[in-house]
Amino acid sequence: MLTHPFALIYCVQAGIWALLADGSWRQRLVRGSLLVGCALAAFALWLPLIAAYPEIFRMQFFSNVLNRSGPGLVTRLLFPWPFFPAQSQLLSEHAGWTQMALMAAGLLLGTWFAWRIKDRRARIMLLLTWSSIYLLIACQGLHPTKGYWCYPAALLFLCLCWVISRIGGMAWGRGTASRWCVGAGAVMILIGQ
Repeated sequence: MLTHPFALIYCVQAGIWALLADGSWRQRLVRGSLLVGCALAAFALWLPLIAAYPEIFRMQFFSNVLNRSGPGLVTRLLFPWPFFPAQSQLLSEHAGWTQMALMAAGLLLGTWFAWRIKDRRARIMLLLTWSSIYLLIACQGLHPTKGYWCYPAALLFLCLCWVISRIGGMAWGRGTASRWCVGAGAVMILIGQ
């Protein structure tokens, strides 16, 4: 994951964790340096192939990655909004509108629940999810590959499952009719997939 240009999503999240996790400044710098060192070591494994076949690398990287992405990465990081429609279209083609609607519902309801209940773990999950979406759209730009959505989609479905669990748990204790509604809702979600 540390050698692919779009693995910036994981690396940025891991880098922020390395710098913000508990510990002294020295421990944080050691963690950050270890992450950067591993990324550079993994990248170094590609250097002999790049040196042996520079034209193929130039074709693959510059024309297939950079040219399809739109303006530069810094511009996309600061202004990702123009790329939301293109990436939404890619996600809808990859996941379908039903699953996309479920993911959006999980994200929005999960954010609302996490904000209300002040659950630190849920907030971290939602922060990772929101940041993975932002980083993917900013890093991918207009690139047409759909498969890069697998990481944010996994987090989105994790949010959906957490929301369903919370709603089901709240409704379950309210009597037999509520239990039937929870069961019917679970069956409907399973059939919809």
